[in-house]
This record gives sequence, structure tokens and C-alpha cells, in this order.
Amino acid sequence: MILFSSKKLEKVAAQGILTSWEKTKYLVFIIILFSLSGPIYLVSPHYGSQLPKWNLCLSVITWFAFLFITFRGIKKCFKTNQGIDEQNFIIRFIILFVPVMVKFLLIFLSASLIIGWFIGFNTNPALINYSNIVLPIARPILAYLFYFLLNRSFIRLGVCIHQKKSGDKISS
Repeated sequence: MILFSSKKLEKVAAQGILTSWEKTKYLVFIIILFSLSGPIYLVSPHYGSQLPKWNLCLSVITWFAFLFITFRGIKKCFKTNQGIDEQNFIIRFIILFVPVMVKFLLIFLSASLIIGWFIGFNTNPALINYSNIVLPIARPILAYLFYFLLNRSFIRLGVCIHQKKSGDKISS
């Protein structure tokens, strides 16, 4: 399973050498990883006894923005795939999703832990309120960045597929 290199995975996918089981492992990986998100929230730090009502409103608004961006991102990837050859969108989506997600998790989970550690040891109420604003707003921004990178992976996959069809050597 190729977890880190989008380009390497794109080349392998373009050559069509992944077996059905290898493709299925990407789906299994996604499902297992997302099923772990519940326990992560149980151990995440909570600041104060209750967040203000405006924070709940901000979280709801940014969550809907996140959902909208996610829908638009998937649709953009679908349209890009249609421009390639209109084949195997779900399989391509699953396998291209994994390297982008792994990179995101490594970068943003590390950053979140550092920020959470810093805020957890800081008793300044202004900093805690600041994090209650910035973190929800970051959710749709990160979703946009994620689907931008995923769509870029689809574009590169299309280039690899067209090179293969034309007989050109797929470059590194």
C-alpha cells in the first residue's frame, strides 16, 4: 500500500496494476481511520466548563461550510475524472484520497497537538477565546485545501493515463 507518495500511486493507478484487494485496502484504511475519530474527541482537552453560545453558532456555521466545501470538492474531483475518461471514479477517489489524507493528518495532527499543548498550559482567557474562534474557522479552510490537493492528484493521474495511452514514458 502506497501511503505517502501521491505521484507514485498515480503512476501505479494509471498503469492499472493494482488488484481489487489492493484497491479495497485503501477503502478499509479510510473507514478504520475515520472510525477512530470518536475516541480522539474523548481525550481532547476541554477549556472551561461551558463554551459561550456564540461559539456554538460559529461551530454550526463552519460545520455547514465544511460540508458544502466537501460536497463541492468531491464534485470537482468527479468532473476532473470525467475529463480524463469517465471511468473508475470511486476507486480512483479512494486510492488518491489516502496519500493526501495521510499527509494532512501528519502535518495538522502534529500542529494541533502543539497548539493544544500550548493552550492547555496557558491560563490566559484571551488565548483560549482566540482558539475557540480560530479552530472552527480553520475547518472549512482545511477542507478546501484538502480537496484542492486531491483534485490536483486527479489532474496528474489524467496526465499519466494520457501519457500511457499515447505510448509516452510516464516521467517521475
